[in-house]
Amino acid sequence: MESLVSSMVSLSEVQNKQASTIQNFAKIIAEVHNFKTQCSPHITALMKEMNAFQATIISLTARIAALETAPPPTPPPQITNAGPSDQLLALTARIDALESAPPPTPSPLPFPSAGPPPPFPSALPPPPSPSPSYAEVASKAANKRQNSKAKAAEKLVNTETTKLQRQLVISCKPPPPTTITNDAILASVNNALKTTGVRFILARRSLKGNLVLQTAPANTASEATKHGDTIASCLTSLGCTPTLMRANAIWTSFLVHNIPTSTTAEEVATAIQLSYPSLTLCRHPRWLTTEDKRKEKTHSTMVITLPQPLTLANLGLTSLAISNQVCRLTLYTPKPAANET
Repeated sequence: MESLVSSMVSLSEVQNKQASTIQNFAKIIAEVHNFKTQCSPHITALMKEMNAFQATIISLTARIAALETAPPPTPPPQITNAGPSDQLLALTARIDALESAPPPTPSPLPFPSAGPPPPFPSALPPPPSPSPSYAEVASKAANKRQNSKAKAAEKLVNTETTKLQRQLVISCKPPPPTTITNDAILASVNNALKTTGVRFILARRSLKGNLVLQTAPANTASEATKHGDTIASCLTSLGCTPTLMRANAIWTSFLVHNIPTSTTAEEVATAIQLSYPSLTLCRHPRWLTTEDKRKEKTHSTMVITLPQPLTLANLGLTSLAISNQVCRLTLYTPKPAANET
């Protein structure tokens, strides 16, 4: 019990000492603040006096320089071989001449070429800005790399889009005979359109057997479709009858993972149209693998195709909710593919 009392007394003494120390620090801070407040007017007055003193020194220096460059005064005439009376008369005449002469006009002191005295600094210069941290430098570098990749992707998409906008895809039944070369088809079509202002510069056949005509940079495939009757008549005369004529476009395919294998393609298409009206399917959804490979699986992957040049970034979605499942989205091809191949 006595030790407990002794400990409590010691603790009380420590607390008293701490309180006393805090009071002393508070007094010191108050005294420093008062001293700063009292000295501030004196420091300002002293700086003004130092400026005035520096200006006076510069003025006196200029006057001394002017006196040093002035011509020396004319010495008084020397009186030789004269008595005291003659010397007195000469000195009197000299004094009278000096007293009657007008006082010399002082020349204005030139302002020193060094300019007015610089004022004393009223405050210390601001501290230098802190150097950026490692996290800030790394963040700026990451943003720069991301912007560069986005610009490169945008340039690629714009280039492909511009090229496809100039391609006219023509389906023919029967396909163009192999005896007719692409050069002959190109020359015949351009001859038929020579008065329309539309000109094709390339002609080729796709893997599907379609005829692909590419316009000059000044034209588009949509403009060429306006003269579809003329083009169809020209191709018919060559032995191939067009059944479909359209401007080319870019399609983008995505993989939709984790879809239950009991779900049909029609149910997937309906779910996307109802839940995601901004996504327009240009092809019917299809399974990525064959039916035999899906027999032992409960979930698998489907392919959906959208009629635009898209990426996951500008699509704005990373997953779709289908059949009460969160289905992850990934890009199916490394870049958009033309639908005419």
